[in-house]
Amino acid sequence: MQTMRHFYLSLALLCAFCGSAAARPSLSDDDRPVLQLDSASVVTARATRLTPIAYTTLRASELKAAAPGESLPMTLGQQPSVVATNEGGTGLGYSKLSVRGVSGSQTNVTLNGITLNDAESQEVFWVNIPALGSFLGSVQLQRGLGTSNNGPGAFGASINMNTTPAGAPAGAEAELSYGSFNTRTARLSASSGLLPHGFFLQAAAALQKTDGYLRGAWADVHSLYLAGGWMNARNSLKLTLLHGSQHTGITWEGIPQWVYDAGHSDFNPAGAKYDTSLYGSAAEAWAAGAVDSYYPNQSDNYRQTHLQLSWIHSFAGLPLTWASTLNGSLGYGYYEQQILDFGGPGADAVTRDILDNTLLVGRSALSYSAPAWKAEAGLYFSSYKGLHRGITLSPETTLYENDALKPEINAWARAEWTPRTATLYADLQFRRVRHSMQGPDEVGAVLDFNETWLFLNPRLGLTLPLQGGSRAYCSAALAHREPARSDLQSAAETAAAAAPGVDIAYPKPEKMLDLEAGWSLEKPAWSLSVGLYAMEYFDMLLETGKINFAGYTVKDNTPRAWRRGVEVSGAWQALPYMKLHGNLTLSTNRIKEYTAWLDNYDATWTPIAAQPQVSESYHNTPMLLSPSAVGLLGAALQPWKNARFELDAKFVGRQYWDNTGCADRCVPAYWTGRCSLEQRFPIRRGELKLSAHVDNLLNRRYYAYAWVWRAVVAGTPVQSEGLYPQAPRSGSLRLVWSF
Repeated sequence: MQTMRHFYLSLALLCAFCGSAAARPSLSDDDRPVLQLDSASVVTARATRLTPIAYTTLRASELKAAAPGESLPMTLGQQPSVVATNEGGTGLGYSKLSVRGVSGSQTNVTLNGITLNDAESQEVFWVNIPALGSFLGSVQLQRGLGTSNNGPGAFGASINMNTTPAGAPAGAEAELSYGSFNTRTARLSASSGLLPHGFFLQAAAALQKTDGYLRGAWADVHSLYLAGGWMNARNSLKLTLLHGSQHTGITWEGIPQWVYDAGHSDFNPAGAKYDTSLYGSAAEAWAAGAVDSYYPNQSDNYRQTHLQLSWIHSFAGLPLTWASTLNGSLGYGYYEQQILDFGGPGADAVTRDILDNTLLVGRSALSYSAPAWKAEAGLYFSSYKGLHRGITLSPETTLYENDALKPEINAWARAEWTPRTATLYADLQFRRVRHSMQGPDEVGAVLDFNETWLFLNPRLGLTLPLQGGSRAYCSAALAHREPARSDLQSAAETAAAAAPGVDIAYPKPEKMLDLEAGWSLEKPAWSLSVGLYAMEYFDMLLETGKINFAGYTVKDNTPRAWRRGVEVSGAWQALPYMKLHGNLTLSTNRIKEYTAWLDNYDATWTPIAAQPQVSESYHNTPMLLSPSAVGLLGAALQPWKNARFELDAKFVGRQYWDNTGCADRCVPAYWTGRCSLEQRFPIRRGELKLSAHVDNLLNRRYYAYAWVWRAVVAGTPVQSEGLYPQAPRSGSLRLVWSF
């Protein structure tokens, strides 16, 4: 209730600000300060047409046109080589995306140059910052290793986000929407524009709720964005606050295959209470209509606040810009679960797994820009502290407590040299990162760990302009990455389950060589680009297909693996009122030699001490959740004045649950389509926009990804799996008033 009061108080203050912003006259173009500084931090951290990497950029208008309630990964799901999915089956709640098959923990995400990835899990939990797309000025998605100054952990893809620029025009916007599964959103935003003497203010707040498609996939999330500062011709000072609050049902378990095959796609076992003497699982009890009850607060709860202070200075008479940012992030949350038979038969318990974390970051870079040279050098340092604590409720008892520290420093230098026509690109990054943990984890395994890694990541590239306005590029880059907390945790748990005294075999850092080449051509009526990539992995930390107690994927080192493919994308203005666009990625994602380890039990499910695990060997096997074909076809039309209609269809090829390539453990290929229609109505004060969105247009029944756990019991293979069905046809209506 306190969080809601704070939210509505913020909304009321924002309404007052909207009225004053809308009534305040903006400066004329002649009165505005020079605005180059407004984008200085954007340019230095991003790829341009001369940078030899593959990327796409989305503007603010494209981000705001996304379906209401849709998370940013779902919005980015239409970009080349991207697959976006959602645990609850809709666009709201826990969402994730992969790029070229690269998972979210290997995708570096930055906001105004500051990484958002959790230092330990290396994931970005998009649900923690709802309605993020509506607060952004632009997003750039880089495929491959990208630019080194994009952050500390880019290892296959980067998402570079910048909040609304200071030069945004004065005005305000109010939005309301309602859709399937009782999904509703409310958003209010305002910008003062540039005030006299160069001051500016911005504010936005959003509230999103849904019952979800799956049972228990509800979400109640809020966000608040505030920014203000001052700028003149050579200086810019900006203070930014971004706050998110999440209260969602737990959906990470998925559903068993037999439940999905029986047509029960909306089943969710989380929180089910049933007679364990009669039924072996919640799914069996649910199918028999015998679930006694569901724990009402089987939920994930988290709040996160980011505070950033940025300063940019342009030196008089010199082509130099100095940009620095200080960031503080505070996070606190827990997931609460009812666990049956926790203390023995019939002794159920409610547990909370708590995370209390702090991240302090500093980033400073000096940029040089001249007609033939562009260069940048900078430092990035961070200090993360996380407390992991587990308790039972009624009475409160501490189950475990684990402290973690992860300080890091990295330095980089990059340059683009264009002596005549060709552009040479060079980039070098040095990283020093330490990770230390102390204490037991969720299952009692001791996580006493302290390690320091040193990484050197070079990049080289060449861009050539060709006749007819086309360009060609090639590049080579090397990157290293340390194991995540869940990787270290899995190793400790494996050792704890083995014979006493067995040393913990922690995973090694992974390496990747990224080779890229491409060609592109842009004409007034059409554009086309073709890219080739070879991402060669050494000691790759590859998902096994299993998830751990907290829902994280379990990974092991694989000596040799690769992702190789071709990406094609294009657009054609076929008619003045119709534009066609599409993209296609064809790839091979393979592991040279892979050993699968299966837990080995006797008939009473007791580990067999003489052989606690058995192995299976595979050669040249496909990687899990890495489709060999991903494509999209779309059209944008203007059927009548002030109207816009969009239609697209996304294809995702077959994906395997694990790394065995077994046809019985795969996500079948699927098509899914969506459409939207927007009509604008100019009014006396501003503009009204009414839009309708439909997802899964053809009402196809499919699931988007899965996990699997396999074992041998008394010599017989057994498995448990979790499938994540997506929602059937669903829609929403949205009304936006801009003034």
